[in-house]
Amino acid sequence: MTFKINSILMDIIKSIISRKKLFRDNSEKKPGRPVKHHLEDIINAIYYMLRCGCPWSLLPSGCFASIPYKTVYRYYNTFCKCNVFVETYEDILLAAYGLGYVDVSDLYIDCSYTKSIYGTDCVGRNPTDRGRRATKTSVICTGNGIPVSCIFSPANISDAKLLEETIDYIKVPLPAKSRRYPKYMTADKGYSYGTTRRLLINRGFIPKIPYKSNSRVPVSYYEKLKSDDTGCRYIIECLFGKIDKYRRLILRYESKIINFSNLYHAALSQIVLNIVNN
Repeated sequence: MTFKINSILMDIIKSIISRKKLFRDNSEKKPGRPVKHHLEDIINAIYYMLRCGCPWSLLPSGCFASIPYKTVYRYYNTFCKCNVFVETYEDILLAAYGLGYVDVSDLYIDCSYTKSIYGTDCVGRNPTDRGRRATKTSVICTGNGIPVSCIFSPANISDAKLLEETIDYIKVPLPAKSRRYPKYMTADKGYSYGTTRRLLINRGFIPKIPYKSNSRVPVSYYEKLKSDDTGCRYIIECLFGKIDKYRRLILRYESKIINFSNLYHAALSQIVLNIVNN
């Protein structure tokens, strides 16, 4: 059995690791014990764990040059502390933006919950799961499903309160406010507040958020009909479906949020690359 990630993704990760000097190559004549394993096998083992969701101790012994799982975990922990996979996602996203695959004129935002098993930070009571501990992820994506922003927070924080921080985290340049070239932000009723709409308008977005049935704000029929035009919101739901295919992210086993964040961005980087290649 063999498992290998895309060669482009591998080259980007290796360049970031070499720039940060996190892995010593045997070609460098330095004192000390020579490295027994190849960097490609370690990265492939990390992505195998991310995709299959297996525990570290159950990594296939016959694959990845029979690297001990403790060695893989040690390098994985080092890479996460230096945000290697977060920078990988940012580099791939900026490259996709330069090639014209990222259109920020039509964006979609939503949140999802990840049940926490061993998480110690960035966890809160999940209101949709009888108060169990969970982590909330707020994601913004484009019309073709490319994620451009991703932040994490405790589960007991409202979606609307994360809107401004999620917009600030967008890693590609946004065009200036213009009537000729408008920008749209589509969201569900969890963002249906006056403050949320005013924030989007001040940021240059036209909000496409359906009004709640019990809204006390007088809304004209035309304005309500225009705000209910959120039929393409399935795009962000399809993105969450792609993320769920990385089974390590269905439940949060990582104790620190920086490790979980790096795994999440590792999955997003592969999703962006697959969309660009297809």
